[in-house]
Amino acid sequence: MKTYTYITKELLEVYTKRKEHNVLSIVVDIKKDKIYAVPVDKEHVWFVSDLLKRGFDELKEDPSSASHLVPVNIGIENGEIIAVLTGWSGLEAGLGVRHSNEELNKAHEIAWAFINNSVKRGIVKIGKLKVNKPIYLK
Repeated sequence: MKTYTYITKELLEVYTKRKEHNVLSIVVDIKKDKIYAVPVDKEHVWFVSDLLKRGFDELKEDPSSASHLVPVNIGIENGEIIAVLTGWSGLEAGLGVRHSNEELNKAHEIAWAFINNSVKRGIVKIGKLKVNKPIYLK
């Protein structure tokens, strides 16, 4: 699967039309420091299942096998980053995947490096952030 080091024009044009428009959903692999874009027609659960080459039932039996894959939702309006929310998607809600605080913090850091790399390239700017945090679940 394709990985990204910054937000491309393709990501802005194609991948920000999920459930909520202007949200780019990514998955951060904190073991490999890689970022994957979640396609608009796929739920996080199925995307991660494909990424791990494991079936949904396998993931449901062992949700901890996906804890290193952390979802991040990036809100973008008029070319400005307005939200970065780490650690909440169907993986957590539907499968019960839980991430340690360390995993969430690392994913949030990697996501911000991805965003800052995009800012340096002039693709996006940082706007007034409405939310910027990891979601710590128990």
